[in-house]
Amino acid sequence: MIEHGCLENLKQELLDNFAKQNYPKDTIKNYRTILNRLERYMVENGYSVYTAEVGATFLEYKRHCQQYSQAYMNHMAVVVRRVNEFIGGENFNIVKQHPEALCLSRFSAVFDRYLDRLRLVGYREGTIRFNKRHCLNMLAMFAEEGIIELSEIKPANIYRYIEHAGDKPRLPSPLRSFFNYLYKENITEHNLSLIIPSIRKPRPIPSVYTSEEMGKFLSAFDRSTFAGKRDYAIALLALKLGLRSCDIVNLKISDVNFKTKKINFVQVKTLVPQSLELLPEIEDALTSYLSFSRPDIAIPNIFLTIRAPIRKLRAHSVHHVTSTHLKKAGIAVGDRKQGGHSLRMTFASELVQEKIPYEAVRKILGQDHPASAKKYVKFDTEQLRHCAIETPKISGKLGMLIDGITGGA
Repeated sequence: MIEHGCLENLKQELLDNFAKQNYPKDTIKNYRTILNRLERYMVENGYSVYTAEVGATFLEYKRHCQQYSQAYMNHMAVVVRRVNEFIGGENFNIVKQHPEALCLSRFSAVFDRYLDRLRLVGYREGTIRFNKRHCLNMLAMFAEEGIIELSEIKPANIYRYIEHAGDKPRLPSPLRSFFNYLYKENITEHNLSLIIPSIRKPRPIPSVYTSEEMGKFLSAFDRSTFAGKRDYAIALLALKLGLRSCDIVNLKISDVNFKTKKINFVQVKTLVPQSLELLPEIEDALTSYLSFSRPDIAIPNIFLTIRAPIRKLRAHSVHHVTSTHLKKAGIAVGDRKQGGHSLRMTFASELVQEKIPYEAVRKILGQDHPASAKKYVKFDTEQLRHCAIETPKISGKLGMLIDGITGGA
């Protein structure tokens, strides 16, 4: 039991324990507030000694006051339980800290310098965020395993992380980058980037749709509504010009020149300027949307939300537009993708079928790496037929065996 005069010491000792466990400051503040209320209750009701029974009567009193929500009453009950366990010398249950917060508290200085290094050598912010996410996931597991210093990391730790990680084909690049940095900074004795395995990613034929399916798809838009006008313009930009979802939602009003019939913008992914023809049907769709549907608000982006709070659309909105109207059109999607990328690939497929050179298709789609043109071979089914080789006649002992089984058939 704790004398009331010692309650202040108990309270401070309990809160200090939380701080050592890296509880958030707001949580500690909330605990202190409830402990102060418990202390005032004891003073007002003449309790000089705290017991579990005092805690129970405190909660019962607060419950009868009916001035607190059920969620807050549950929170007060947790605090009282912690006090009871603490004064009883029990190992009260501390909320487990989020692994990412734990690894940042241990490795933040080195990790921040690594990210600064990526920026210094010219990595794009999207790539930096990608590397950060994967490296943090790995460091979080290391922290949970009790690794305190980055120099303690062994190949077995890395292989164990890769074994349990998702999206394995995308792991090698960020992990190699991070461990190469640690080695160059003399943080690890060995260059662990050399033991990161290469993981092949299956590369199926990109999802494309037929002209008939795309005709049904475009007919599924209700262009009499505000959202329908906007979504139809979005679909045309992806299907008729091959714009990426990120470029569509970042397209500014100033990027479209209705006089010169051009759309000029800098691609988000490659940072390469792109200039495309403003096709008549896209011009009509944009004019209809800008004139009758787009909220009159000082946001430079073309495509905005319909309902408040008004803001620019995000890239995942293009996926929603596409998948919703594919379903509405009654198109049997099967295992094909349903987002904006499928419209972009359908556009690329149509260009290839029109005998446009792969390199020209690559430039039209705004891809900056020459190797990107290789993927378009997968679309060119008719040209691939000319490359087919006749199956040679089976001869020798195997031929004789098969003839004997099939009777020469």
